[in-house]
Amino acid sequence: MTDVHIEAGRSLGAGAWARLKANKAAMWSSYYIIFMTLLCVFGSWFTPHEFTTIYQDYNRVPPSL
Repeated sequence: MTDVHIEAGRSLGAGAWARLKANKAAMWSSYYIIFMTLLCVFGSWFTPHEFTTIYQDYNRVPPSL
């Protein structure tokens, strides 16, 4: 009898994850997307103003720097 070594194959998801982890630009982009998503979801909790507040002093004011 011969000694046969059979390797287990990787799934498509595992292969895709390995390629994604190897690509540094893709990983930084995914970190940035996650960070921006968290800011969009939780950022309104850190502002001192309500989103329903209308400031009458700033209506019809021309744009300026």
